[in-house]
Amino acid sequence: MIRRIGWCRGQCAKQIAHVFAVLLAFTVVNSDKAKAQSSFVTPFPDGGTYRVFVFGDALGNGLHEGLRHGLRLEPDIRVDNHSVGNSRLSRKRPIDWPEHLSQIAQKSSFEIAVMTFGVSDRGSMSVNGRRYAVGTPEWDTAYGKRIDAVVRAAKAKGAAVYWVGLPAMRGPRASAESQIMNALARERVYRLGGKFVDTWEGFTDGNGNFSPYGPDLTGKIRRLRSKDGVYFTGRGYRKLAHFVERIIRRDVALARAERDVPLAGSTAEQAQIRRLSSVRGAKGPRVRQDALQREASTRKQPRATQGGDHKAAHATVRVQIPDAESGDKKTVQIRILRPALPAVVVGHIQRRSQATGGDQLGRNLLQFTPDGTGILNSVAAGSSNSGSDLSKRISVTQTPYYKALIKGETLPPKPGRTDDLSWPPQNRRPLPGTGS
Repeated sequence: MIRRIGWCRGQCAKQIAHVFAVLLAFTVVNSDKAKAQSSFVTPFPDGGTYRVFVFGDALGNGLHEGLRHGLRLEPDIRVDNHSVGNSRLSRKRPIDWPEHLSQIAQKSSFEIAVMTFGVSDRGSMSVNGRRYAVGTPEWDTAYGKRIDAVVRAAKAKGAAVYWVGLPAMRGPRASAESQIMNALARERVYRLGGKFVDTWEGFTDGNGNFSPYGPDLTGKIRRLRSKDGVYFTGRGYRKLAHFVERIIRRDVALARAERDVPLAGSTAEQAQIRRLSSVRGAKGPRVRQDALQREASTRKQPRATQGGDHKAAHATVRVQIPDAESGDKKTVQIRILRPALPAVVVGHIQRRSQATGGDQLGRNLLQFTPDGTGILNSVAAGSSNSGSDLSKRISVTQTPYYKALIKGETLPPKPGRTDDLSWPPQNRRPLPGTGS
């Protein structure tokens, strides 16, 4: 009996170790993927324009019109329709959607793929010569493979996939089949790295049932669904597109924020650079030269400083650092490179520093830690104004709310405050009425 218990303990320990190893490997793989993928939409679209392709059945045509109307004021977003009204995802006729989408991806490049399928797929599906109803295991397997195929075809070119879920339908059977298809699509799309856009609650009443009327984007009660209880009116398609439009706007804004790093300049400066790039691509040397001259004459040049250009000033610094082995100090020669700065750059730095109240170029401070690591800091002289101006110049990562809420660090308590648990108490005021 003792041997039996010992053997069980050994086997349980091996199984637990195996489970922990699998979880560790899964965590490492997912962390690597998270590091590799920064934003859901690529920050660098071809030509600076995001191309949104809408793929789907008859519902996709109306979705395209609503999405195009909603994004019409975005200068760098273009919406194209690639939906086929009489097509079905569950059938290969009139078109085979996975093959058709792969051909489109080879011919054209797009950064965002909006998909809506299923409104024509409600009903049985033929699998190996037999027909299976919606929700059966055979139907789930076959239809799930079709969803995987179209999503993989779009993501093969690096596009961000948004799968628009089916809305509520008139009739209990139609609504039940739509919910089954939404559940299957949500699971499949999430597994492949896409986003599922739920639209169900936007077209139901207070009890969660189908309603042909509802508030439009202005808040007025309008008729949103057609008489057949499946498709939409013009206002209904506009509201349907709004569900995916707001997510696309948010993801594109995050991609722009990742692209527009400080070294790239402001939005106006980047627009000016793009105009110069397009001018340089014009045909003919005379056209390019004249256009560049016109662009340079109309562009306002920043004012230079009194000193003009800053010439290159390289320097050599000798510092003493402790030896890690012997502990003796040894002299190390460090070459500091200070490249030349044009007057335009110096003037820009001075204008920025005058706006923030800091020093012009700052000064460098070199210090060494006990292990011999050198730290070079650029310090700007503080202003003699009030402390509120100084707090505005504090880095975001050094603010208390960022340390506590973003980084999760524990802030040191102030002496005598309630969260100060040091013993013996320091600078702690006595409670009122106690006299101690």
